[in-house]
Amino acid sequence: MENLEQEKIIVDCTVAGKVLPLRIEKEKAEAHRQANELLSERYGMYEARNQGKLPVSDILAMTAYSFAVQVVDLKTLWTQYTSPKINLSDLKIPERKIKVSPKTAKAAKEVKTTKTTKKKI
Repeated sequence: MENLEQEKIIVDCTVAGKVLPLRIEKEKAEAHRQANELLSERYGMYEARNQGKLPVSDILAMTAYSFAVQVVDLKTLWTQYTSPKINLSDLKIPERKIKVSPKTAKAAKEVKTTKTTKKKI
């Protein structure tokens, strides 16, 4: 019987000086390593800007928010590049022949002529 569960490993993710052991699929180890590096860089940038003026929780919140904005930007770009582009000039709208009864045609003609004639007072 095959083992359907992916092989798991434990990696350490360091955030704000705190080491968090994470159990992940072995194939995703490189992605987690890169994510940890990005997180450390971004956190360090905000920490350096604030020079101890803000608590760690605020710096973490700013870091998380900046990543959330990047996710939204990427979603927007993805939507722009994957949604079908419609060129209105490529649309072929079939002409429709409308059958008008003689009585309706006469009434429309009368309405048109009464609007265009000016009454002299």
